[in-house]
This record gives sequence, structure tokens and C-alpha cells, in this order.
Amino acid sequence: SKETQRRMSRLLLSLRQFVASGRYTVFQRRVGGTAESSIGKEPPNGFLFNERPLRAGERRQKESWEKWWVYVLSFNLALGVFSVVYKPDTFVNTWARVEALKQMKEEEDGSPRVGEEEAEH
Repeated sequence: SKETQRRMSRLLLSLRQFVASGRYTVFQRRVGGTAESSIGKEPPNGFLFNERPLRAGERRQKESWEKWWVYVLSFNLALGVFSVVYKPDTFVNTWARVEALKQMKEEEDGSPRVGEEEAEH
């Protein structure tokens, strides 16, 4: 109705005024940050990871954290592979197969199963 449209237009107007006032610091922190957070950062230059392409014969200088990042990532990958390969077998099918084989072996040996001794008496 007209009342709803009037409320919506007021809401949009107040939202536009709020954005124009510049009082939305939480939004600014999420999107662009503040001057303190940009200390030591280079402005964007249009290249991937802000690194210019190397000239012929030039080698890339690695940063100090990159070597440790590779070590930690490799260790975690190896730990994950080890955990998957050597995880315990917890499937019900495997347990049931082992139990069935035990019962079959007991029947072949002729030893009575639990509960059969009481039924015979």
C-alpha cells in the first residue's frame, strides 16, 4: 500500500544519508581497512600477488615466511596421508565377517557355542 511505499522510501533515504555521512567505520574496516593496517603494504599494481613479472635471468626473492609455510604444509599433508592409510578398521561388515569366521571355525572343531550348553541340560 501507499503507507508501505512511504516507509520504504524513508528507509532508503536514511540509508543513503548514512552512507554519505561516512560514519560506517565497521564497513570501512572490513572493506578497505584503516591507515594503521596498511603500514608496509604496497598499493595494488595490477599483477598477481602484487609481484611484477621477472626479467630474463632474474630470480625471485622469497619472503621469510614462505620457507616455514612449505615445511608446515608438507608436514600436515604427510600426517594426513599417514592418518588415512593407518586408520583403524571400524566397519561393521569387517567385524561381522570376523565373528562369522570364528563361529564357523568353532562349529568345525565341534566345540559348543555359548548358550548351547544350557539348552542341552
